[in-house]
Amino acid sequence: MKSTKIIAALGVAAGLGASMLPVAGFAATSESSEETVKLVVAESVSIAVDATENSTDADANDKATSETPTTITAATSSTKGLNITVIDKDETTALVNGDNAKATIPAVDGKLTAGTAGWNITGGDLTNKAVPASTGTALTVYKGTTNEEKTVSMNYNFATASNQQAGTYTDVITYTVSVNE
Repeated sequence: MKSTKIIAALGVAAGLGASMLPVAGFAATSESSEETVKLVVAESVSIAVDATENSTDADANDKATSETPTTITAATSSTKGLNITVIDKDETTALVNGDNAKATIPAVDGKLTAGTAGWNITGGDLTNKAVPASTGTALTVYKGTTNEEKTVSMNYNFATASNQQAGTYTDVITYTVSVNE
């Protein structure tokens, strides 16, 4: 009789266990799972100068002054803001006549006067400033404090001497946009 009680106890336990299982057709009413969506946007900068073929043309007669406008558009995604600077590409800051390298128009600070050769730039935070040589300190054209797109109008100012040799005078300057430190 002893074995019958054990079998009967196992039968009752198995029966109770089966009643705890969900009946077919019934399921949990909801289930959740969380997912973190992450996008890393790196700091970026961009710059565009509206000059045709990266050059700005101006015409002047001897003993004259003139100016030529251009527009710089810079942008950054950094919340630190952007910084636009300008510097000469090399050591020579003068405009040099391609026909005669000894004929130059020097880069000079200040208001230009017809009859005295000189050239400089105005725009942004600069007024009549000579662009420094590549080994010098770049001039700050604009300094922003937030992520933004900024358009700055620049003017290249020219003055020629009374005996300025005819020809095409050129120099190359470099605008740089960077994230503020």
